[in-house]
Amino acid sequence: VLTLPSGQSRDVRVDLRNTSASPQSGSVSLDLPAGFSAEPASAAYGPLAPGATGQVTFKVTNTDAH
Repeated sequence: VLTLPSGQSRDVRVDLRNTSASPQSGSVSLDLPAGFSAEPASAAYGPLAPGATGQVTFKVTNTDAH
C-alpha cells in the first residue's frame, strides 16, 4: 500500500510476463478508486515473445481535493 497525498503523483510500474507458447500483445489499464487518475489511461505492450518480460508505467495522481 502506497500513500499519495492530495494533488500528488507517483509512477506505478506494472510488470508483464508472457507465460504462453505464442507471442502476446495487448493493453493494460488500472482500475483506480474515485479521486485518482492515471496517465496514460491505458498502455499497449508487445508483442512479447514466449517467456519474455516487459513493463508499462503509469503516472497515478490523487485528484481528490481533500
